[in-house]
Amino acid sequence: MAAVLCLMLALWRLTSDLGWTGAFFINDGLFSHWQVWLGLTFVLSMLSFRLLRFSRPPESAAPPAAKPAKPLPTTEPEREKREFARRGASR
Repeated sequence: MAAVLCLMLALWRLTSDLGWTGAFFINDGLFSHWQVWLGLTFVLSMLSFRLLRFSRPPESAAPPAAKPAKPLPTTEPEREKREFARRGASR
């Protein structure tokens, strides 16, 4: 938002110099030039892009591990067969 504000102030000062808008609210000094406001826009934009890049988690070289598939729901006869096979194997 600060970069957008600086851009709007740069445009206001530029159009004020061209006579298209009213007087700019800063008459003299460093911040009375549209080039300064445009430069601040660039610096703030680059800073925000760098901070956004820094805030993201790093991309790993390996793809993420696949989640194991959930077993499909079974019917009652299939459950009985498994239970019977498990009981038979335990004897």
